[in-house]
Amino acid sequence: MSQPPAVTVITPWYPSAPEPHVGVFVRSQVHALVEAGARVQVIHTREDRLHADGSFVPLQGRWQRWLRARRGDWLSHDLVGDVAVPLARVPVPRPKHINRYDQATLHAIATQVGLELLDPVEVAHAHVGMLSGWAAAELLESDVPLLVTEHYSAMLSSQKLGPRVKRLYRKALARSFRTLAVSSALRDKLLSDFPDAHDRLSVVPNILANPPAAVASASGRPIRDWICVGAVIEGKRPSLVLESFARFAESAGDATLTFVGAGEELPVVARRAQELGLTQRVTLTGALDPETTSRLIGQADVLVHLSRLETFSIVTAEAIAAGTPVIVADSGGPRDIMDAEVAPLAGRLLGPDPTADQVSAAVAELEDDPALDLSTAATIVAQRYAPGSVAQQLLRLYEEGLVAAHD
Repeated sequence: MSQPPAVTVITPWYPSAPEPHVGVFVRSQVHALVEAGARVQVIHTREDRLHADGSFVPLQGRWQRWLRARRGDWLSHDLVGDVAVPLARVPVPRPKHINRYDQATLHAIATQVGLELLDPVEVAHAHVGMLSGWAAAELLESDVPLLVTEHYSAMLSSQKLGPRVKRLYRKALARSFRTLAVSSALRDKLLSDFPDAHDRLSVVPNILANPPAAVASASGRPIRDWICVGAVIEGKRPSLVLESFARFAESAGDATLTFVGAGEELPVVARRAQELGLTQRVTLTGALDPETTSRLIGQADVLVHLSRLETFSIVTAEAIAAGTPVIVADSGGPRDIMDAEVAPLAGRLLGPDPTADQVSAAVAELEDDPALDLSTAATIVAQRYAPGSVAQQLLRLYEEGLVAAHD
């Protein structure tokens, strides 16, 4: 490749001042591509939740005209070193109870406005097939190569996709020259739901940005300070983490648990901690910026992550790279990270539905586990998910798409 192509990234998730943790994995890819020499511009269709019920569909035309009238407000830049990456951050309304099809339609309208604000598209890379992938498939010229990366955890669910959503998703798959899943579990689920796309589905993982330079390797260290990172919502099972900690704390009087994240289950967790007499030992920080979160992960004795569904689980990779052992439920994505090579060195990959007693026992086992080798595990994970490695995989795919488009 003589010169990396110009890439237009289209995504519903990208960090912003109000939500610095949302879409950090997309931004990591953008930064890695820029550092690899690619010219990148970004369309972020940013959802703004509305308190109103009812359908927004009748107002779509008026809203699109308003977006265009305010177009100067949506264009900014994301700095990568001394490179200013053009960033069109176009708002998308999100009324309560909106269905997925109407949600996708609103993202397509915002994507169109973003395309009008930026340079012509040479190669498009859309994140999340149901939203940005379909929007790109509908809006791009037929000779523009489209690559789709899927992250959305709902795509791992056993629930059936509705017929309209499945039809929409099939359009995105048919239009893209390659669709990437961020884990083998997600790829396998997509293959099951869309077998016709089997020859264009592959895995490219998320990036682990800024891993520590060195990690001490020592088993037998006391395990006292637990950390759980992620949205405090039912799907992440924070109550199970708390109940597991309560079992552990019965024999470890100085143990602590920190929840990092925001979500509707925070009051439930706080109330239950009080009932268990653990209020002084359980900390609920709310959402924190990525740098503070990474520092807390590195300071903890163990990360406990019991989510039901994860397409990748970047927090698991971050903890291992920081030298923090992990106890993780098999929620799909972590299976690739905690494979047969890494799991014995870094902690435990439990079954998909562990009990509180099983989690507590797994944490206790780490103290005396001679197989634990945090330094080696950190090195393996940091190399696997290094920014340069992932960026080169993507650049080769973009070139493949360009070649195919011009044959």
